[in-house]
Amino acid sequence: RNGLLTDGSVPILQTSFKDLFESLTAIDNLGWSFEYSNEDAGNYTLYSIINDTITFSEIYENIHVGDVIKSIGTSGDISDLRITVVELVSIDTVRVSVDVSGYPYVQFVDIIEFVRTKIQIRVEPFDYFYQNTNVLTINNPAELRRTLDPSRIYSRLKIGYQKFSDTGEVNSIDTFHTQRDYSTRLKVVDNELVRISKFVACPYAIEFTRRKTFEPDTKDWRYDNDMFIFEVRRDIFIVPLLYGVKIGATDTDNTIISPTTLINVALSPSRNAINHLRLLFPSNTIISELQATGMIGNTKAKTKRASQAGALHADPAAGGILSENATLSRVEPIYTPEIIEFEYPISQSDWDVLNADRYGLITVNSAPCWLSEASRSPLTGIT
Repeated sequence: RNGLLTDGSVPILQTSFKDLFESLTAIDNLGWSFEYSNEDAGNYTLYSIINDTITFSEIYENIHVGDVIKSIGTSGDISDLRITVVELVSIDTVRVSVDVSGYPYVQFVDIIEFVRTKIQIRVEPFDYFYQNTNVLTINNPAELRRTLDPSRIYSRLKIGYQKFSDTGEVNSIDTFHTQRDYSTRLKVVDNELVRISKFVACPYAIEFTRRKTFEPDTKDWRYDNDMFIFEVRRDIFIVPLLYGVKIGATDTDNTIISPTTLINVALSPSRNAINHLRLLFPSNTIISELQATGMIGNTKAKTKRASQAGALHADPAAGGILSENATLSRVEPIYTPEIIEFEYPISQSDWDVLNADRYGLITVNSAPCWLSEASRSPLTGIT
């Protein structure tokens, strides 16, 4: 705000992946996972092979420790040997983890292709990682062990935003982008799921800060070190694509001061709570609702997101009317809070399918399951 770097440029936004993910999952209930794919790490002409060291006839530029030799030119495909780079010896020499000098078909001036496994992080809505397509069916495994995972059973939810305008600011009593406490009234356990976003979604805090940019001074302001989040719409009929802040609420029954200028309707704490309902109702209970037990700010706020052209962020309330103090109805969970462990013989083809679709459904004795961990012996197939 009114601050430039010494070279006159505007400072960039910076945040860590951890803060970004945690602040967004508090709103949208996200999940994440590592995914792997192969990419070409370069082709180089072979000069010599001595024991476990390969020297090239040119200077390499793109080889890393961990890269794998996919093939050696016209002499033959040796990808099954998993010859892996373990050390960069010099600008034209690498040491590998297999002694390739014993392969007579490897000839000088052959082309060696290196492959690198690229690691990516996939972030998606929580449901994405529990898909319904069955990838493997297992019947009657020996010594099946079941254990309850109580850490996945929640009786309470604390959700909303860490910062918002307080009662010392104009009209701030009207704000509802604050914090909520909910309870399922489950008595067996007392675990709280805490999903508090560090981003500021409060319309009043955002507007007060916006007005600060027109003041001539640069005095410190309470939100100077915070990030703000906006619900936007995308105009799909204009090229290049334009994004605008989504504005407006209807059907408020006079519970908020200015519904036509309200922003972030679909990011309200009660809507965020709807995104988390699948985590809060264990399948083996009769708990039927999530009750609001503690609120800050405008507890009676009632909103329906105003219609507007363009592509919009999904509204957890499905475009309907929602009160911030509403009791939320049960949503059936994806999984039961239970871990099943066993050993079972799996073919190489089934193992390949399992690794190719790590989020798919695994049916065990007719029960739907999802993969947590797996390891396989290539000699016996026992997994």
